[in-house]
Amino acid sequence: MKKNKVYILYFLLAMAFLFGACRKIIDAKDLPEQDVRLVLNSVISKDSSIKANVSLSKSILSGKDYKLIDNATCELYINDQYTETLVNFKNGNYQSTLKGKATPNTH
Repeated sequence: MKKNKVYILYFLLAMAFLFGACRKIIDAKDLPEQDVRLVLNSVISKDSSIKANVSLSKSILSGKDYKLIDNATCELYINDQYTETLVNFKNGNYQSTLKGKATPNTH
């Protein structure tokens, strides 16, 4: 009985060393570069003006600020029908003259 406890103890120690040594450290400089992409962020709320923010994406390692886009054309479509072009208010912010509205749940 005592011999089994010793074997179990050795087994548990071996497993602890085995799994404790399974780590891989990735240096940030080894991450691949990604292409910059256009990003549109918008949250539409019921009875509130429709607003959008346009910027360019950036690398997670970049210490620079996001580049905000003020010369975009933001068009609003409702049910695939053109409704209006949002107005730019600088710093990548655009706003509609329309307010958001809830749609009935069809499920």
